[in-house]
Amino acid sequence: MKSKAVLLICALFSSSSVIAASPNWDYVQGGYYTADVSDFDGFDPTGFGVGGAKSLGDNVFVRGSYNMLSDDLSDGDVDFDQGSAELGYRYKISSSTDVFGTIAYQYAELSIDAEGNDASTDADGFGATIGIRSMVTNNIDLEAAAGFLRFDGDSEAITSITANYFFHSNVSVGINFTKISDVSTLGGVLRYSF
Repeated sequence: MKSKAVLLICALFSSSSVIAASPNWDYVQGGYYTADVSDFDGFDPTGFGVGGAKSLGDNVFVRGSYNMLSDDLSDGDVDFDQGSAELGYRYKISSSTDVFGTIAYQYAELSIDAEGNDASTDADGFGATIGIRSMVTNNIDLEAAAGFLRFDGDSEAITSITANYFFHSNVSVGINFTKISDVSTLGGVLRYSF
């Protein structure tokens, strides 16, 4: 049953894009992000993030991201920083669609400055994802991925969905949604592909 679902998703991504371009794995981007931490009522940090990817040959790529978010609470400021570094392998299933897998290092830090008292906690871990990325038209680039991360001995699910619209051959605007356990991050990005 799962293999049928994967084949259906692959067909959906590739069937509508017979003449579409191939996904570009070389880019830099920056954007505005907001996060929702379900176990932390009233904490809705916002801020900026940067990221990028680079091909290393025909099939291997690296990519990374770093987000710096913050929120003002009644008794102080809270900063929430996230970072990731990935090594991936992609396989072209059509002229416009790639399937890919990554291994990743993820980092998160929460720091609080309340009335002159500072406190912070951080976590890091490793994980893996599998996904699909397709230029469904010459202007629309879609990506979906799922996997797991291991933080401090606990495994957490990770899912992400990204959509970019190219209004110029090298410049796009897009949205990105990522969920890791109880933390959901939504971003609006400007991307330059090279």
